[in-house]
Amino acid sequence: MSDVHYPYSDRDDIKRIIGKEAPDKLMLTGDVIGERSSSSEFFGLIPKRLKKNTYFIEGDEDDVRGKYKIVRLKADGIRMVFVHGHQFNLGPEGFTAKIARLFGVLSRDLPLFAFCLYARLRLGLHDEYLFVGHSHGLRNFKSIKSVCCGTVSKLNGVYSDRGYVVIDGGSIRLERLS
Repeated sequence: MSDVHYPYSDRDDIKRIIGKEAPDKLMLTGDVIGERSSSSEFFGLIPKRLKKNTYFIEGDEDDVRGKYKIVRLKADGIRMVFVHGHQFNLGPEGFTAKIARLFGVLSRDLPLFAFCLYARLRLGLHDEYLFVGHSHGLRNFKSIKSVCCGTVSKLNGVYSDRGYVVIDGGSIRLERLS
């Protein structure tokens, strides 16, 4: 799950996702906690069996420090890298959003594709699959092994693709929320 921005998300959505998917690992790719006072409530939504296998990658809008900046894992034969993505803005947040809107006129996917490609280059990735939050876009760019992880929040931005990513048995599935 990415860009939860709790409490600006539906706690029932979060519980439903975790219950439905029954993950053995939970990746929280940044911008998870929008208000410090909500942190214990949010982490209370995560079942005890999953707490030791929850990775909280810090985003630029987290009001609580995450434990990680980047997570590298290998599972089901796939080498994966998880980041929030704010590190790859082209300048201040507003400037980057304007650039995304401008290039989005040409193609809705172009800004997300370029964002992922730039992140891959900056991280020096080759065969690893990149999972990146921050944009609130939900896309799997197989040609460059990169996934934009969407958002679970109800906040609006350039992209507001409500959904999450499931990695299971070597396959990557995007799940959209209504």
